[in-house]
Amino acid sequence: MGKDNFHSFRKECTHSVISNNSGEKSDEGYFVRTTEYALYPNREQERKLLLFLEVCREVYNRLWKVCKFLLERNLGLPSDRYLMDIARGIWNHNEWMKPIYQNCLNDVAKRVHKAFRSFLKGRKEGRNVGYPRYKSRNRYDSFTYPHPQGYYFVSKDGKKGGFDRIRLGKIGNIRFGNRFRIPGIMKTATISRTRVGKEYRWKICIVWTVNKFTEHQTSLDFEDSYSKPIGMDLGLRSLAAFSDGTVIPNDNTYHRKESELAKVQRKLSKAIEDNPDYRRSDDYYRMRARLTHKFRKLKNHRRDLYHKTTRDITNNHGDIYAESLNVKELSEETESKTMKKQFRDAAWTTFMNMLSYKAEEAGTIIHEVNPAYTSQICSRCGNIVEKDLSVRTHECPYCNLRVDRDINAARNILKRGLGAARQVRGQRQISEPLSVSTSGI
Repeated sequence: MGKDNFHSFRKECTHSVISNNSGEKSDEGYFVRTTEYALYPNREQERKLLLFLEVCREVYNRLWKVCKFLLERNLGLPSDRYLMDIARGIWNHNEWMKPIYQNCLNDVAKRVHKAFRSFLKGRKEGRNVGYPRYKSRNRYDSFTYPHPQGYYFVSKDGKKGGFDRIRLGKIGNIRFGNRFRIPGIMKTATISRTRVGKEYRWKICIVWTVNKFTEHQTSLDFEDSYSKPIGMDLGLRSLAAFSDGTVIPNDNTYHRKESELAKVQRKLSKAIEDNPDYRRSDDYYRMRARLTHKFRKLKNHRRDLYHKTTRDITNNHGDIYAESLNVKELSEETESKTMKKQFRDAAWTTFMNMLSYKAEEAGTIIHEVNPAYTSQICSRCGNIVEKDLSVRTHECPYCNLRVDRDINAARNILKRGLGAARQVRGQRQISEPLSVSTSGI
């Protein structure tokens, strides 16, 4: 770009670091969810998928150069809309790019704009942020259809409205796994790959929305068992204990398979030390694929267990009172490597994230409670009974209560949460006196 074009280009640029997209439709009033499907493309379809990634990567790098060029000359960051126009021009002037779905390049422009915007914002706030990367072949693994016009579900014979294949624009009808039907309005779809040995595993993540509340929905079911509040205590020996006496055991997903993983990792590490060229051998890719498969199996097992557990909790209880924990600080404070492994294996953050959005869907609320001394206080008489972490049973010498340590903590969490809720309600009644309208008398 020559110097004569700087002035005209500056008019097209957005110089502010953060753009205000006020024209975009708000998701308020909707649940935003993502559903993941495994894709099983044939060889021709996989070739097209790889071409999509290569074109998107090439356009990304060219837009990256444009942003870098302008920022080095203090001309400001161009808007994402302007980057979309440049991407469209690149697509029009390169015949080898024509086989891909053009609207996918709009998301590429947004990715570049977001990367540089986050970099400028972090630098302005004084944070140590890295410069956006120039994407090599191994660093660009996904592309996005920004609108459901580019993808939809079809039957085996290609008729729209079925649920046997998923139609991707300019690629074709691809077999997929997971039979979950999306109950809402589909938005974007992101196709990504994961390298396993010398092959790729493909998946598609579809973002969809659904109304939070259904108008005129009524119920004649007045059972109170589903609306009772409950206290929950997270732990390492048991994943969660509840104030009603229910205990969910910790599956110890990683710990049970740790020895098998270590055996494969040691074998792989020793082979690399003995032969520097081992990384280029077929046996190396087979070993890496085997290790990746084991880790993925553990991850899927834990996710499946947590999804089922959290859904059962939210469907059978009312408001949930849980301790407010900073898992990262707890993991950093302990010096024991075994404890650090147990914190990571329990994956409390993943569990609470799943529980939070499922509770939102079920119409229940998760209240965070200060966990201080909940394990030491007796849930019956309120006296403090000091005990070490190794003591797993609460035995009160004052009221003779004998109960599991975690269940005692869950009951204290529930009492503390309900007490705080009553105090807030009382303060509101005092600060907002009841006003009686006499206009209808």
